[in-house]
Amino acid sequence: MNAQGYGDKTQTGANEAASNIYPPHSSYSVSALPQGAQNFGTSPSGIVGQHFPKEIIRIERDWTTGEVCHFHSSFPMELEGRITPIEFRTLIDDINKRLQSASSQKAAVMENILAILTWHTSLFWWTSRYEKVISHIY
Repeated sequence: MNAQGYGDKTQTGANEAASNIYPPHSSYSVSALPQGAQNFGTSPSGIVGQHFPKEIIRIERDWTTGEVCHFHSSFPMELEGRITPIEFRTLIDDINKRLQSASSQKAAVMENILAILTWHTSLFWWTSRYEKVISHIY
């Protein structure tokens, strides 16, 4: 670790990312980041699926709909030049629709009734609707 608390290896490019064994770090911290630790404004590099991303981007939760898991669709500035705001909004809207369908009240009630009637043994042989929908998001 160096003086700023970051590993000695940096995540700056595709060549370095190939030899980098550390996963990406989030740029959101309690204190301000050192000047060289941000990747904002750098050109995209590396191959998706082969190299670690340069940074983790946090997408905030949107609490306007209550306690249902829902993500805010405002475009993060860290993605400028990498994808368009329309592509980002389409992705977030798709994820939000899937999350909304996963949290169906009717399915939750039916699964709880099934669990009670089977003395909760259904948890071993039954996959809930929520788990099924969430597995399709990944």
